[in-house]
Order: sequence, then C-alpha cells, then structure tokens
Amino acid sequence: MKKIVAGFVLMFSLFFLHTSASAQGVNTGNAVADKFLSMLNGTEEAAQSAIAQFASQEVIGNGMIPFGRNPKVSKVEENCVYFSLTDDDETNEYYICTEDDKIVTFEWQD
Repeated sequence: MKKIVAGFVLMFSLFFLHTSASAQGVNTGNAVADKFLSMLNGTEEAAQSAIAQFASQEVIGNGMIPFGRNPKVSKVEENCVYFSLTDDDETNEYYICTEDDKIVTFEWQD
C-alpha cells in the first residue's frame, strides 16, 4: 500500500510541475525562450538560475536579471521574444534573442 501511495504522490508531483510551467502561458515557438520564461517565478534565485542555464557568457557578464513573474509575450520576431513580467504592481518589459540554444541578447525595454 505504501508503494501505491508513494507512486501516486510522485505522479501527482510530476504532473503539477509540468502544468505549473505551462500554466504561465509560455508558448513562443522558441524552445530556449519558453524554458527560460517558464522558470521565472518572481524570485531572484529562479531568475539567476534561468540566466545561468540559458544565457551566453556575454549576457551573464552584463549582470542583468529579469524581475517579476507571470511572463506575458507581446511579440515574437524571428529569434527574438518581447515579454513582460509583473513584480507586485510594477510591470517590467524585456526582450531576449536566442542563437544556438543560448540567449545572446537580453535587454530591458523602455
């Protein structure tokens, strides 16, 4: 019985993790951007982890990290994705461009 309960808990946990990432509505058609944006949950730790995992060395060297959660994509142009994140009552707008499975441009939008 314990194995059945443990198996159920594991399956539920995996389902929850999968749906929580896709629940953010991230679907740009750009696999790197989708994974990057799905990691952003509003914590600095998650933002730093996303940058470390997906950004090029040049982008990492810039020291910029995205602030906010609930990514909303406003535009996709070729390999670039324009998006906003909410941080309490503030909205921060950014864009990223990808190349060879890395984010090569990460900028704040005015």
